[in-house]
Amino acid sequence: MVFDDQLELNKLQVKRSTDGLDPSRLEHFTDWIQSYATQTNVWAKRYPVGFYLFACLSDELSFDEIEKCIKQTKFVLFGEKDDPVEYQYWVKLVFSQYLDAAPTALPHSLSDEWEECEVYFSDGDAAIDPTELDGEFDGWYRHLVLEEDPFQEDEDDFDWEDDEEE
Repeated sequence: MVFDDQLELNKLQVKRSTDGLDPSRLEHFTDWIQSYATQTNVWAKRYPVGFYLFACLSDELSFDEIEKCIKQTKFVLFGEKDDPVEYQYWVKLVFSQYLDAAPTALPHSLSDEWEECEVYFSDGDAAIDPTELDGEFDGWYRHLVLEEDPFQEDEDDFDWEDDEEE
């Protein structure tokens, strides 16, 4: 799996804003991933809206002596539940809690309130910006963030002219 610091989703939101693009959809999608990953234990498979697969394959705690923080790193497999692994995506999340901000925190007493979370997205071969995936990001946003039914027909996609000819 390849992840790139330049394509970290929070940084992409800032870049989109700087470029005059609306970062809110990417921000809401990133927030959804963070929230869902926080609730998903290692080796758990979950099926948001019954259509997608969200599987936490690795969950590690570590201590960064330079930054003086505890880090939790999760690797998640994400995609449509019936797709083979080569068509799924990988998400890496790095949650951080700094000891100077929470001096009494010990690894066994960490809360779910992490001070920082970095989110990376990959297709397995390369780090990617999920908003650049043709059609997929729009579906994820509508189904997961807006909680729309993934099987409901989109009226914009319906060809009204064919219906009128019958």
